[in-house]
Amino acid sequence: MTDEARARDFETLDGAALEAFAAEHAVTPPPALRARVFDAVAREQRTHRAQRRLRRWRAAATGLAAAAALFAAVAVREHTQSRENAALVAALEHSGSEFLSKLAAQEREIVSRGQALRVHAEVIQILSSPRVRSVRLDATAGHAGAARVLFDPDTGAIALVGAGLPPPEPGKAYELWALRGDAPPERSGEFAIDAERRNFALRLSGVSAPHQVTGFAITLESTPGAARPGGPIVLTGAVGG
Repeated sequence: MTDEARARDFETLDGAALEAFAAEHAVTPPPALRARVFDAVAREQRTHRAQRRLRRWRAAATGLAAAAALFAAVAVREHTQSRENAALVAALEHSGSEFLSKLAAQEREIVSRGQALRVHAEVIQILSSPRVRSVRLDATAGHAGAARVLFDPDTGAIALVGAGLPPPEPGKAYELWALRGDAPPERSGEFAIDAERRNFALRLSGVSAPHQVTGFAITLESTPGAARPGGPIVLTGAVGG
């Protein structure tokens, strides 16, 4: 028999001997001791279960706290992002409003310059007529300014250039009238003066039968568009004067 086999036999004999010894000397414990042992085991089991529940509660509480912290962080971020988005939208709206205002101002300036260029072109066209007539208008007593009427005796086209006329009061306007001796004045156009640009060049509506015109006058009217002059004469001049 080998040493390894001999050792296994000894182990088997030792185990059997211990079991036989335990069975021979086994003693039933007293009921009180048995109860205390079972109580101790039960308390240990309850303690173990309570500890496991406590660990689960702690884990759950830790998870809830982490979730709450994450939710709070997300809420703060969303609130901050919302404020940033609102600020960005407000800035864009403000920039857009400024841009539209500037664009509208540029459009008005373009329209104004276009109108001025058109008027200048019409004045040049009248001046290019070989028979153009020029009538100087001087200020009457108590008034200021000077002007010159350019008109084509063939077509009746009229241009008015001048300077120094004060801007009319609100609701009033200047009117140019064509004069023919004793005949009633003929309304030839209404115009206003810019407070910042008191020099002016205007293309007015014109006159009929221009070869009969003997002079021109400018009045300041409280009811613009009337068929007859009712305001004071501020400038006047005669053809050939």
